Amino acid sequence: MEHRLGACRHPNAALKLDRKKHFLSGAEQSPLVQSGCGNGLIDALLFVNAFYLAWLAGKALRKTPIRDTLWRLCRYAVVVPTKVRPLDVRCAATRATRCIGRLGGLDSCLTRSLVIARLLRDRDNVSLCLGFMPADDPGMAITGHAWVCIDGTNISDKTSGFATTQVVETNRLELRNYR
Repeated sequence: MEHRLGACRHPNAALKLDRKKHFLSGAEQSPLVQSGCGNGLIDALLFVNAFYLAWLAGKALRKTPIRDTLWRLCRYAVVVPTKVRPLDVRCAATRATRCIGRLGGLDSCLTRSLVIARLLRDRDNVSLCLGFMPADDPGMAITGHAWVCIDGTNISDKTSGFATTQVVETNRLELRNYR
């Protein structure tokens, strides 16, 4: 199978082409179907649920506070396998919020964290954390951040220390209160 590099406008086109050739050789799974258990069906199910929740969260956040949005998301039934890894949920939520963002919705850490929190709600010690990054200069805008923790460990950011080192936590919503 031959690929045309000229058709791709991405700055890392050569790197993407190499990865695609590597995937087509059978040595690696596609990121769209990759899972900890190797089951693309579970990942597809997670993505569909995450997409639906991200769409609902984006609509609700425009009109309601975060707590009410979380209550609204928890009212909807979703199908989540019991032994799914939090990493798989994070990947599905990230993909879903990016897709929603491309369709004109809200692609933010808050939307992603709401979706992850809802999908992992049935686990113990899951919490949605909200915080702000202190501004170095008094004239600078304050940057907010949202993340999900399980047993105090940040699972929603790729670099797990980001939220705890750069952002001051101001609110923590325990998901066991939203069952």
